[in-house]
Amino acid sequence: MAQHGELEIEAKVAARVAFGPFVLDRAGGLLLLGGTEVELPQRSLRLLEVLVNSAGETVSKDRLVAEVWQGSFVSDTSLTEAMSRLRRALGTDAREQLYVSTVHRRGYRFVEPVEPMVPPHARATPRAGWWRFSIAASLTFLGLLGMLWAFDVAPVSRRLAPAPKAKAVDARYRLAEVTLDGTRLVEYGVPSLPLNGFSVDSTGSRVAFSMANGEGSDAWVFEPERGELRRITKGGRFLDPVWRRDGKALALAEHRGGDFDLVLKQVDHEGPPQVLLEASLDQFPESWSGDGSSLVFSQRHPETGYDLWLLRQRVDASWQPVPLVETPDDEAFGAISPDGRYVAYTSMGGRRAEVFVVDLMSERAPVRVSQTGGSYPFWSVAGDLLHYVDGDTLLTVPTAELWGGAIRALRRSRPVAGLYLAGSTSTANRIVVAMLDGASSGPR
Repeated sequence: MAQHGELEIEAKVAARVAFGPFVLDRAGGLLLLGGTEVELPQRSLRLLEVLVNSAGETVSKDRLVAEVWQGSFVSDTSLTEAMSRLRRALGTDAREQLYVSTVHRRGYRFVEPVEPMVPPHARATPRAGWWRFSIAASLTFLGLLGMLWAFDVAPVSRRLAPAPKAKAVDARYRLAEVTLDGTRLVEYGVPSLPLNGFSVDSTGSRVAFSMANGEGSDAWVFEPERGELRRITKGGRFLDPVWRRDGKALALAEHRGGDFDLVLKQVDHEGPPQVLLEASLDQFPESWSGDGSSLVFSQRHPETGYDLWLLRQRVDASWQPVPLVETPDDEAFGAISPDGRYVAYTSMGGRRAEVFVVDLMSERAPVRVSQTGGSYPFWSVAGDLLHYVDGDTLLTVPTAELWGGAIRALRRSRPVAGLYLAGSTSTANRIVVAMLDGASSGPR
């Protein structure tokens, strides 16, 4: 353990440090990839330095602003824009969280192992302790998979086993069902997983999620009652599976030709996904309308960040993209109501995310639903309630009161430790949640 501690100290003071395929040259003020400088604004480069210096720790937004801007005037979107530029330079984004993980309402965490570029004459610090931990964790994880799932483990476990460049700090989540008041019902019999978003089908009986495997990621479907886990895609990079309401297909973001495009994958049929929309910008599915004729998706624009769009199916079965919400702030996590009238979404302008709702049937401006911050909105199966996450709690607002003046939550749950994403089940009072692993178990 002392040797591992020495390595961390060396990484913090070394003039050059390496992470993944990148080298951060502190002395020269450069980010290098394969010996070539990566173009990065000074604010974003300084942001990277602060995060790397505290690799594995959550760095608050206030501390980042203080250390990066050092007393200069900072607009509400300055930190968001600098972080977005940094992630683009690293070839990732806020959804993949490959290098920088967003810790909801707390700050950011650098999650890639950082190694000092030690000169030849210097003493190299062994990493035996880290490898022993990685191998033990891998064997434990694979053993759990073998006990819990009766399917062909071998090819899956090779994809999940940590590689030499595996993350030392990797956000993993547990799946469970809770009641709307925050009382834990049951935690699914599945090990904690490095989820990249998840979606619950309209019956509440299946959960789809994407999970990293080495350099890529695949879509999976888990059926808690059967204890069955199935991989829906094989190879490539797939993110953010979203159930179509009929439960027969998933919308996905697939990395194709340098960008993420929208595709449709039939759950029970082999074969490649169908391309819904190709564009020169990254696109990520958010939610389907009840009849499957419209798909809300987010698109990342280099100037305005994430915007919300609507993909509508024409009479000839082709698809037409229509802008929905475009502002200088980031808008994401769009949830369309079952009747297709409303879209709830998260606006991530400034230092606090808030939940808004737009009415697709009128010209009125979006209404803000949350009062003190919120994210990840989702509708009840009947569409009469809108739920959203605020920290470790769930809040519920009646749909009928969205434009009725002051909006007050009908219900606020007891805190659920590590609450991340949530989705409705067919049972009105139950929801499926993902909880950050390592948080205290159960409601608080």
